Amino acid sequence: MKRSESSILNIIKLKYIIMIKLKGELDYELTRLGLKVSDEIASHTTPGKVNGVVNFDVHHMGWIYSCSVWPDNYDVIKSEQ
Repeated sequence: MKRSESSILNIIKLKYIIMIKLKGELDYELTRLGLKVSDEIASHTTPGKVNGVVNFDVHHMGWIYSCSVWPDNYDVIKSEQ
């Protein structure tokens, strides 16, 4: 990647927050943690290159749960800062 391309990517990162929006039929475990379709998750890993899985943490009743969703259950969205 050239230096100018890297600078452009940094500007894009400053302007937008990449988030995921949950969709489809969510696993039972996710719904028990209070997650529902159309919830937006801002803090997550980048989608896996092989399987597209995204990981994130959920705080529920004093506990932290590590969650994973498959590409069928999320859309990548951009939110302006």
